[in-house]
Amino acid sequence: MFAVLFRIGLAIVVNRQTEKDMADRDIKKLIRRRGYFLLLFKVIHGTFVYGGEILRTVQK
Repeated sequence: MFAVLFRIGLAIVVNRQTEKDMADRDIKKLIRRRGYFLLLFKVIHGTFVYGGEILRTVQK
């Protein structure tokens, strides 16, 4: 589910930037910067907020 939503969001970003006549090179830089931000968010969240895996949580 996450992968589908991520891909749809990526397609929306690319379409909007293409409509604004942004160069392909700049769109790739934007996508790469977005990916780095998401990776940084994941590391910070996993380190300081919640280090466990939500799918493995045991329900009682």
